[in-house]
Amino acid sequence: MLTGYFENYPPFEPNAFLIKLSSSGSFQWAKKYNFSSPVVCFGNDIEIMDNGFLCYLNMGSNIALMKTDFSGNIIWSKIYEPLSSSNQTLNISKPKLHKTYDNNYVFANGTDFSGGLTKVDTAGNIIWSKELLLTAMDVVVTKDTGFLIVGNGPWISQGGGFLEIGLIKTDSLGNGSQCTTERLVQINNEPLIAAEASFTRISGGVITTIHPFINPISMMNFSGCIDIALSTGEKLSETELSLYPNPVRDYLTIQGATPAYLKLCNTLGQTVAEATNTNQVNISVIESGMYVLQLYDKKGELLKTEKVVKQ
Repeated sequence: MLTGYFENYPPFEPNAFLIKLSSSGSFQWAKKYNFSSPVVCFGNDIEIMDNGFLCYLNMGSNIALMKTDFSGNIIWSKIYEPLSSSNQTLNISKPKLHKTYDNNYVFANGTDFSGGLTKVDTAGNIIWSKELLLTAMDVVVTKDTGFLIVGNGPWISQGGGFLEIGLIKTDSLGNGSQCTTERLVQINNEPLIAAEASFTRISGGVITTIHPFINPISMMNFSGCIDIALSTGEKLSETELSLYPNPVRDYLTIQGATPAYLKLCNTLGQTVAEATNTNQVNISVIESGMYVLQLYDKKGELLKTEKVVKQ
């Protein structure tokens, strides 16, 4: 089985496809898939189930799952739409779909600034979903039934173009890391449209041997999600500042001193709340997710940077 996409141009209309080949490469059948609304649809991965195929589709800003029988006929399809502005951007990674130890499925998706990790059952129903401070590229199931996510980040597009390789390890519920938080996802049941597709088989090709140059590189290791992105280091004032509660629902309180200025930023680096000469800030109106709080003194020097989780 093969999946991917092809374009009808003009106009630009990428369609996902499924192609079935024999063991000798002979063409057996092919179908193309797209939604009724004018959105792109790319085929990312296929899992073979007992009664058909489970296909992982990329729709640009969202992802979708499609279940078919062994002839490529659609049984059901679901679109997964994160209710978070940080995930509503072009999906730049091409991750895979993986079967878990309890016979469900998990997939990671990465955007320009962050990513997500979602577990679904065999009918495509969401079991749980997490937001990641990482441009996720793929996820693997570990022997302890947890998950290891790999990607770029944190915040690869921020802070002067850092090029980091990020790893996040979670337990079987997607928890256990300071780089993950809860994510709300709604399911859109807009139906997929299937149609016959034709492909031309061309014999040929030349085998080429490549001898790449392999050179050692130097790498630095950082723990956590914001050290390298914000260059916080250990530069704090002598006054010990602490935050509570964290995670927080309504009011976040700074204990130890009253900063001259504070601001709260989302994962895009955008300021979502700010205040002057106060040790308390109301964040009840902002969306749930992961944020960074920066505290400054009267001279404009940064006193403390702290990760904040809004419930």
